[in-house]
Amino acid sequence: MPTSSLNNVSSLLARNLLLAFVYILFGRIALLLAIPPGYAIAVFPPAGVAVIAVLTGGYRLLPGVALGSCLFNLWIGWESQGQLTLTNTGLALLVATGAMLQAMSSAYLLKRFVGYPAALDDERHVALFLLLAGPVGCLVNASAGIFSLFTLGLLPAADMFGNWLTWWIGDILGVLIVAPLVMILIGHPRTIWASRRVNVGVPLLLTLSVVVSVFLYVRESETDRQKQEFEAEASRMVQAIQQRFDLQSELLRNLERFFASTDHVSRLDFQSFVGSTLQRESTIIAVDWAPLVMQSDRSAFEARLRKEGEASFIIKQGSTQGLLVPATRREFYLPVEFVEPYLANKPALGFDLLSEPGRRVAIERARDYGHLSTSSPVSIINTERARNVTGSLIFAPVYTRHLPVSTKEERRTAFRGVVLSVLHVDDLIRHIFGEDIRKQIQFRLRDLNSAADKAVMYDTLEKSQANTVFRSTILFGDHEFEFSAQPSPAYWQLHRSWSAWATLIGGLFFTSLVSVYLLVVSGNAFHIEHKVQQRTLELQASKEELIRSGLLLQTVMEGTESYIHVRDLEGRYLYINKKYETVFQMKREQLIGKTIEDVFPYELARKYRSAEQTVITTKIALRTEAMVQQKDGMHTYLVVRSPLINADGEVFGACGVGTDITQRKRDEVAQYENLMLLQAVMDSTASAVCLRDKNGNYLYANKEYDRLFKPANIPSLIGTSVYYLFSRDKAEQYMRLSDEVIRQGTTHRTEVAVTAGGINTTHILMLTPLRNESGEIYGVCTVGTDISQRKQSEEAILALNAQLAATTALQNAILDSANFSIIATDTAGLIQVWSKGAELMLGYSAAEMIGLQTPLCLHERSELTSRAARLSQEFDTPVAAGFAVFALRALHGMADESEWTYKRKDGSRLPVMLSVTTLRDSEGEISGFLNIAYDITERKKVEVMKNEFISTVSHELRTPLTSIRGALGLLMGGALGKMPDSAEKILDIATKNCQRLVRMINDILDVEKIESGKMEFNFARVHLIPVLEQAIAATVAYAEQHQVILKLQTEVKDDIVRIDTDRITQVLINLLSNAAKFSPQGATVDVLLTSQPGQLRVAIIDQGIGIADEFRDRIFQKFAQAISSDFNKKSGTGLGLSISKAIVEHHGGQIGFTSVIGQGSEFFFTLPVSDVLDDTQDNHQT
Repeated sequence: MPTSSLNNVSSLLARNLLLAFVYILFGRIALLLAIPPGYAIAVFPPAGVAVIAVLTGGYRLLPGVALGSCLFNLWIGWESQGQLTLTNTGLALLVATGAMLQAMSSAYLLKRFVGYPAALDDERHVALFLLLAGPVGCLVNASAGIFSLFTLGLLPAADMFGNWLTWWIGDILGVLIVAPLVMILIGHPRTIWASRRVNVGVPLLLTLSVVVSVFLYVRESETDRQKQEFEAEASRMVQAIQQRFDLQSELLRNLERFFASTDHVSRLDFQSFVGSTLQRESTIIAVDWAPLVMQSDRSAFEARLRKEGEASFIIKQGSTQGLLVPATRREFYLPVEFVEPYLANKPALGFDLLSEPGRRVAIERARDYGHLSTSSPVSIINTERARNVTGSLIFAPVYTRHLPVSTKEERRTAFRGVVLSVLHVDDLIRHIFGEDIRKQIQFRLRDLNSAADKAVMYDTLEKSQANTVFRSTILFGDHEFEFSAQPSPAYWQLHRSWSAWATLIGGLFFTSLVSVYLLVVSGNAFHIEHKVQQRTLELQASKEELIRSGLLLQTVMEGTESYIHVRDLEGRYLYINKKYETVFQMKREQLIGKTIEDVFPYELARKYRSAEQTVITTKIALRTEAMVQQKDGMHTYLVVRSPLINADGEVFGACGVGTDITQRKRDEVAQYENLMLLQAVMDSTASAVCLRDKNGNYLYANKEYDRLFKPANIPSLIGTSVYYLFSRDKAEQYMRLSDEVIRQGTTHRTEVAVTAGGINTTHILMLTPLRNESGEIYGVCTVGTDISQRKQSEEAILALNAQLAATTALQNAILDSANFSIIATDTAGLIQVWSKGAELMLGYSAAEMIGLQTPLCLHERSELTSRAARLSQEFDTPVAAGFAVFALRALHGMADESEWTYKRKDGSRLPVMLSVTTLRDSEGEISGFLNIAYDITERKKVEVMKNEFISTVSHELRTPLTSIRGALGLLMGGALGKMPDSAEKILDIATKNCQRLVRMINDILDVEKIESGKMEFNFARVHLIPVLEQAIAATVAYAEQHQVILKLQTEVKDDIVRIDTDRITQVLINLLSNAAKFSPQGATVDVLLTSQPGQLRVAIIDQGIGIADEFRDRIFQKFAQAISSDFNKKSGTGLGLSISKAIVEHHGGQIGFTSVIGQGSEFFFTLPVSDVLDDTQDNHQT
């Protein structure tokens, strides 16, 4: 097939697909104007699109109409029914055929009686066009569509005319509204239809917008009103159902009270009590009484019932085959003893309610909680109903009189039986609501407390319409039922919104009239405008020939980049071009008719007039330069003035043409400046530069060359020979080098010794050939650079390299012989360095380890996880169990020396002390990490022995101390009678020393916990001020013994910190006790809380004896005490400050002090601030 044919087929297919898409699009837009429910619409724009498309594009577009209509109607069928059926598919095909026939017939009528292209520029053609395309053409699809609906059984004969009329009017309005708009877009002749875009299209669209807006408002109002009416009707249904449920619940409550009021109720009593209610309420299937019967009483119970007239009475249960069989042996039963109505429900007598799980769960709930309980739907035992009928049971517990029922156990003990009512929802619904209501409103009743497969009690709800579904809840016993309802088609037939229909049809009819009016008016206006344009064109053509030649000259003069002016003999301006206006910043209207003297200053005007007089007198062109100030600076112009001569040979003026030569002038200046710059560069360089011709004669030499070689007796080297300056041997050496450069035409480099001024130096000579514009070599450029200093530096560098190599070898030997390992990694944890010590310690070679990822290759995962948890607590942010556990503290500039366990190559484990520091490059940026580890196996053994000793000694001392403290307490308390004064003093001393020993043991245990990492911390975000007040309160008694006053001072408001309150209190009490102990009587110890960036500072300030200089460096060490008589009188264990330091640092803070001998001391510590309080404590941390 030829390429042109393929292109034509592709184009036709694309146009048909586009038409189908536009048809569907306009159809969906029309559905936006649908009036609920369903898809009833009063206007169908696709009808107009189809007619105009076939009219303008030909019958080849009919498949696009059929395809668009078919797909649109299939879409509607899918949305309305949720699936495509044979019926809705057949209907879509029939309607698509009708749409195609309507478009074809309408296009034929229009071409036959109106013609195409159609300008529609008079009343007759407009009316005929709209009549044939609208009322006449739209008869086809309305008739075909209604006939199809009737044939498929979707529309009764009685409704055919009404639906046909609606269809026909909708298509007519669609054609009348859309056809003019589509013709404006694609109609021919394009001249008139394109001109109607503004005067027809815009007013028509505005009118249509107003109509649609009003319709949408009315439709929304009507929809809200209909929704409110429906919700009110549905609410009344909910109330009716709730009333029936409440009536049945009230019956059970009354029956339960009836049973509870007496110890014995007979069958006749039961029948009398419920009979009248059952006669009134036929929706109650049955009311039962079921007593609790123990296994031991079963035979007697069955015998009594048979004796009372139930000859075949036994306690029974349902079998797997759905039959009633004797109940199996159980501890107790709940058989039906009484049931009303009796005859219909007689099979239920003796049925053990506890034998069926659904009933049993509801009964136990009623028994345990003492309220009505509803069962999930269960099978109903009734002779008048099928076996598969289900219903809900509601139970009311009956308890033995005079027994307490306050608790669940009491209610189980007092439980006597249940009364129950059977509800069948279908009967209830049919009884409450008539057939008309059930047809108009579809609804579903669902038990929300039952399993999904049993939850639906009643359901006529079809496919849900989310915007019209009403939902409410109904209570029945302890179950909650959901009531869902929506209007049915029958409901909408009775509640149709005619206001919206009237608004839309009336508005669209008005829009159609506006369309007709605008088409007629625009057609007349086009005729008048066309005639005016023809006359205008004729006049324009006559003028064009006259001005064409002038325009050509003017175009050339106005488009040139040179400014042009024409002046007469008196110097008056006759003409200037646009460039002249730009250059001199003067408008043409300001200059024409004025003289030079009127425009320029006197001196400048006289200069210009003189030049023009010369041209006029000599009749010869004159070239001058003129300087003109412009916005971007001063410009230079080459002005050529020529005489203007008429046909008689007489001069009648002068023409000046000015060309901007500013850039050329600037280039000349720049060239000169570059030459001077090159001269300055050559003179300022430290190298000696000279130019020589082929014969060795100097053409140029810079100052450095002159300084080295020019004799003082000549003014310049230019013109002299190389033989004049140097000895013959040296001159011939230079000439041989020059000849080689000239012969090869390449640069040559050599090193020569130079003696100048009695100083011997070494120079590097660079000889480069000099070429002229033709590329011929005419000489040599020589550049000599003194490299004597560089030679000396190179020799020094060689010496330093040798020294560095020796030092490196020494360092490597030291590292290889060391008993510790050195491992360096990059920032990602990849091993870069593996020392000899690491090889000896761990058994891995450097070749095996370099490039591997730490830490998993060397460390246990459990150890990494534990370390990550501790760092997460310390930095208050999640830390992954990876390389970050080694790098984090170093990245924060903190010392990181911790105990770790290495995995050796042989599988054994090695405890080490590992120190991690950062490696930085020359710019100070972190480039990696250095890990130095040494074996602490022996130290660990010593520590274990030490800790075991401390723990054993501490715990062994505590036991006797407890007994001693108890005995001393009894003696001090007078258990053995009053002691002599001397004995009391001795006991007091013994008690104090005993307390001191206990504190020492506790401190030793705390130190052991800290060193072993077993001290527990329970962090929480709290206010610090209450903690300070609590610590002061705990120390007041001790301070009063020393006659010292404790005082808290602070203005801090944001005092939230993350701490272990007990441990910080321990620190505060230690510091306050020390301050009180070493303060004079009557002194004040100040507790000062201040705020610093990111932290709070707590200071304890005393007026005591101060701290000696020689003791200050050791004050936070274990067992550190000052050596002075006064100090020793009041000293403690020497562990308190060491423990305090460890606690504060574990909180991320710092502790320190200042002291002046004889004036007092200030101990302070800092804590990081936090943002918010905790409701509960953080995770426990050790």
